[in-house]
Amino acid sequence: MAGYFNYFPSTNYANNIATNIIAKVKFNESVQKNLAVFYDYSIQQGERADQIAYKYYNDAQYDWLIYLANDITDPYLEWFLINEQFDNYIKDKYGSIQTAQQKIAFYRNNYKDDDTTLTVSSYNSLNFLLKKYFKPVFDPSNVIVSYVRKELDQVLETNQVLVLSVGNTSFTENEKVTQGNNYGTLSSIGFGSITLTNISGSFSNTANVVGSSSNNSSNVSLVSVISQPISSIEATYWTPLSYYDYENELNLSRSIIKILDKNYVSKIEKDMRELFKWKIMKLVMFKYLKSS
Repeated sequence: MAGYFNYFPSTNYANNIATNIIAKVKFNESVQKNLAVFYDYSIQQGERADQIAYKYYNDAQYDWLIYLANDITDPYLEWFLINEQFDNYIKDKYGSIQTAQQKIAFYRNNYKDDDTTLTVSSYNSLNFLLKKYFKPVFDPSNVIVSYVRKELDQVLETNQVLVLSVGNTSFTENEKVTQGNNYGTLSSIGFGSITLTNISGSFSNTANVVGSSSNNSSNVSLVSVISQPISSIEATYWTPLSYYDYENELNLSRSIIKILDKNYVSKIEKDMRELFKWKIMKLVMFKYLKSS
């Protein structure tokens, strides 16, 4: 990756000349928007940017072009991880794979996984809360013939927020709290109460709740619904995504990268030199004005 920093300006740090690696650069906007300039490439298991650069540009030093084309600022955390690397990353970040699989990151509208088609009469008989999830399909005469799921790219932090009045508050924040087959994530602890989010099932005051990591058990005297962004009737239109699944999707998305057409390499190198010259000039001018 050494070639990546060849174009970065130098800066004085503690009386030493060092490469200013925080200088953020991007491709010229006209190049970035020209999709014909880039090619999609699927990273193979364990393949590095310098290996791809050598394969395509015949020069491993052009790994910086790979990073720049994909807006990667941290090659160690933003590069596609192989299975073992991914598992280690999850363990380091969440404590264990099981913990990451159990904790819900958010709820996502699941229209992409739903190919339901409703007749006009079926749509008209829907609960009014559900009609917003569908859009009409028209025939050539502009008459509605059916309804299908509407493209709603929405996410919600939680489906429901509950406050449980408990006799013992010796729980741990962010742990999983269960009551039989029901569970939620403990978001905060109050005086004689705990607040749960990401609720599965229905909590009641007829049984104790147990903390998964604290092992604390307590009776429940009252269950209060504070908010319910996703009503029970709408639940089927949303999918809870665990932190593990979220991280896995993010990692898999990084397996497909963009590679800049080799015919544009000389232009990009020239643009970067000019860009850094301009950055240095602005920095010198700023220091001059500040000192005067």
